[in-house]
Amino acid sequence: RELVRRLSDRDAGKLVRGVLQMIRARPKEARRYTGELLAQEVDAERLLERIKEMPGEEKASAEAWYLRGALREAAGRMTAAAEAYDKALAADDSFISPHLANVELQIRIGRFEKAMELLKRIPEKDTAAVRFARCRVLAGLDRLEEATGELEQLLNDQPRNVDYRLLKARIQRAKGEYR
Repeated sequence: RELVRRLSDRDAGKLVRGVLQMIRARPKEARRYTGELLAQEVDAERLLERIKEMPGEEKASAEAWYLRGALREAAGRMTAAAEAYDKALAADDSFISPHLANVELQIRIGRFEKAMELLKRIPEKDTAAVRFARCRVLAGLDRLEEATGELEQLLNDQPRNVDYRLLKARIQRAKGEYR
């Protein structure tokens, strides 16, 4: 941890560039890696400064805006994170990661109507990640029957998925079926 905290400005810049390159190829890993860095007390603001110092095109890329959003979200700056995700989508609307990140952010802060609105804009609606996010939003909106139906389909494909099973238990509890 101490080594990570003492990154030089040059190394922080290299780190940001490495994460930016990873984002398109392996978005889940890039987001997890960013979270792990922040958990190790890497200064999110310092990494954001490295992005600001990048050349214009690289700095304005969808990946850079997505990374800004993840860093801002991790720093608890939710409004700024949502704005960064929106800018990532303005740069490239087909980039699925900022779509999902923004939906997840809205779920986390309890803005389920906004999350549902954002879900409707996602170009690839039939992925498991999008369908699961939809189940979570439906549950948050207290549309439990719809959430259950969609969740059952996901569970048919992946019956051992812990996240799916936990959501199912929460929905059953909300419906009074599980105590």
